[in-house]
Amino acid sequence: MLALLAVSAYAVAPLARFQAVITPADKDTVIQLDAFDADGDALTYTVVTLPSQGTLYQVSANYQHYGYEPSRGVQITVGGTAVSDPQGRIVYNGPLGYTPTRFTFHVYDGVTTSANAYVEITPYATGELLSSQFHFNNDGWTVVAAGSTAALWSGTSTGLLNHYIYQGQAALVVNQTNDNRWYFQAPASYYRDNSMLYGGTLEFILGSFAGDFSASGRYPTPVTFVTLTCASCGTGGTTLAQRNVEYSGGVVKYSFKLDESTGGWLKDPKNSQAAWPAPTTCEFVQVLRGLTAIRIYGDLTPDYEAVGIDAFTLRAGKGVPDGC
Repeated sequence: MLALLAVSAYAVAPLARFQAVITPADKDTVIQLDAFDADGDALTYTVVTLPSQGTLYQVSANYQHYGYEPSRGVQITVGGTAVSDPQGRIVYNGPLGYTPTRFTFHVYDGVTTSANAYVEITPYATGELLSSQFHFNNDGWTVVAAGSTAALWSGTSTGLLNHYIYQGQAALVVNQTNDNRWYFQAPASYYRDNSMLYGGTLEFILGSFAGDFSASGRYPTPVTFVTLTCASCGTGGTTLAQRNVEYSGGVVKYSFKLDESTGGWLKDPKNSQAAWPAPTTCEFVQVLRGLTAIRIYGDLTPDYEAVGIDAFTLRAGKGVPDGC
């Protein structure tokens, strides 16, 4: 008796890729949606959600077939709209003064629909996705010690600090070390899917007005300086930190690469006796995707200090690596 074996072929689901796009305001910009299918199937694209600012359009028939301007076609007015261009191109126009925004899309290979991916749109040629320049107020930043209070704001300038936030009223107990370290914390507007920051930078300016930041006066390294926390990551949350940073006073501009290999970030082991390991690529992306806290520790000495920060900026990088 001859036995027959049935072999089933399973299509691999297509991948819609996250991407960052820089566009000038009040100008039509053609965006090529990025997707991949391992089987080489033809893909169809669908805009799932619209940007909160600006307008999306289909590409015009002339642009689609011949590449002729104008590129703008019919406006896309609702989520769930199929992209008419087989190449997955659409047009975005952002109003004057718009701030970073995003929309989502997915692709379909005839069998399977991909997960949604977002396109981050920013008007800044510098690639800024999130920024606090403190031109007019504290931008919602807080100072956290035993409790949380609004960060103080100054409209003055000193060195690189020009309109900045600061802390200068932390409680000090004479002849007692400062066991509960205080820190600046970014506001709620920063906490969203920030995976497009992977490979980018975290930057800020830090300056001091009082305190002993000499080698004998400050905490010895390593001591936590900056942290990124995802409360829902891993078991009980994941925190990445910059620890081997020395600050000896004055006004200093810092820039930290947002990746696991060159950025110098370490993962909190949640054990005071254990070493701090480097995170994996996907752990880093996961933290950026689920950020719940960004902290800068101005409390760098066991005694009293007054410290300010300015020009806090998160810049986009190369985006989410495959597999994460």
